[in-house]
Amino acid sequence: MANTTYFEDLLELLFDAERSLEPVRLADLSDLDRTQVALFARAWFDCPPGRRLEIVTRLGEMARENVEFLFDQVNRILLEDPEPDIRRQAIANLWETDDAGLAETLVAMAEDELDASVRREAVKSLGRYVYLGELAKIPSELLARIERALLAIDRRTDDGEQLSRLALESLGYSSRPEVKPAIEAALASGQAATIRAGLVAAGRSADRQWSTQVLERLVDPDPRLREEAARAAGELELRKAVPGLVDLLEDTDAAVQEAAIWSLGQVGGLRATEVLNALAGTEVHELHGPLIEEALEYIAFLEGTPDLTLMEYDPEDDTDEI
Repeated sequence: MANTTYFEDLLELLFDAERSLEPVRLADLSDLDRTQVALFARAWFDCPPGRRLEIVTRLGEMARENVEFLFDQVNRILLEDPEPDIRRQAIANLWETDDAGLAETLVAMAEDELDASVRREAVKSLGRYVYLGELAKIPSELLARIERALLAIDRRTDDGEQLSRLALESLGYSSRPEVKPAIEAALASGQAATIRAGLVAAGRSADRQWSTQVLERLVDPDPRLREEAARAAGELELRKAVPGLVDLLEDTDAAVQEAAIWSLGQVGGLRATEVLNALAGTEVHELHGPLIEEALEYIAFLEGTPDLTLMEYDPEDDTDEI
């Protein structure tokens, strides 16, 4: 670990808005010790706001490009930044963190944060903790606290409808009895944005009771709903969705195509494997080649790689038990 003098010099370089922001320098903010965290916290707020936003944005990009970077200590400090864009980005940067203390902070921000964009990011991020709670990886008391907060999101604020939709998406992982009626109401709302949130929650629920609604939305006129329905079909591993997902490979919307490819990989089975293999050399493969390869690799990982020459496709194999 770098010594104190070096680290102070590093911060001076990083916080100088006249200098270019070099990734090799930012990498030294990974996995700080206590002394360095304290030095960073003291110096951070003397850095110009524009430079602070540049730093937090780049830290998020670097962490996604290289899983070895650990910027959590820095991002936790940035949650206290006076600039809402920096606080919002800091929450987004903490997307892999499962620390209970952070969950409490996010609950407080979801309830009390004045800036709507920061509050939305906090609500979105709490979905991760609901998922962890369902896996019994955080204390049950903390899960209940998070769920209560999400269920009680104030819908009367100017940003209330969007917050409510994000809260439903985060609650999609929850097994609380209040969640199913909320999903049902969203899917039947007639409002595209609310239906989309319902589809997100339905996919996260791991409950195939939503199969009919998901399958119906695969042919919705709204590409946003087709995209989310395709993704939900993959999350629910609906074999009955395979024909519809195959049709979406020719959709005019690239995001819908991507969702269909991903979901075919999640659903798996012989038909999905055949279709994905058949895309080689097509326009779809030229546009989404890496995603197709990832989908095939996922199927191979879960099921092994079958010899397609020795097997015939039977539509009766692609049925779901609901």
